[in-house]
Parts: sequence; structure tokens; C-alpha cells
Amino acid sequence: MRIEKLIVTHNGALKTKYGSRFAAIRKALATLVAADRTRGLTTKLVSLDDAAALRRVRGVPVARPSNERQTKAAIDARLELWDDIHRRLPAGGA
Repeated sequence: MRIEKLIVTHNGALKTKYGSRFAAIRKALATLVAADRTRGLTTKLVSLDDAAALRRVRGVPVARPSNERQTKAAIDARLELWDDIHRRLPAGGA
């Protein structure tokens, strides 16, 4: 699966900012991902405070979204994994 669009967020920050409207935001993001799929785009939604997802790529969850070093390290961990996967795929996908 080649990721063509990456949406990066922080669920904790969204919950703090939007409160009860957080569920509607998540639903809108899921709708966007589904719409992209119908257009042939592979979109991945990544939450930088998702500890389980970041553990899988040897990353560290971002405790505070204002922490630029943690944010960069978490994004780099995800991109490094995807880049490694894409390098191993034969040309044309698979």
C-alpha cells in the first residue's frame, strides 16, 4: 500500500480544542479518507499521540503537540517505516 496522502493530527489536542465536537471531526476525517479512496488515492490518518501505532514503528508518542522535537521525531519514525516499505516494493506497486 503506497501512501499518497498523509494527514497528521494529535487527538489530545483536538479533544482539548473541540471537546464534544471531536467525534464529528474524526468522522469528517474518515469521510475524507474514504472519498480519497474512491478517487484512487491512498490516504493515511496518523495521530501523533497514538502510543500503540507509534510503538509499531519504534516511535515515541507526542505528549504535548507544542513539543517540536517530539513531533518531528514521531513523524520521521512513521515516514522512515513507509519509505523502507516502499523501497522494498517492486516498481509499479504490489
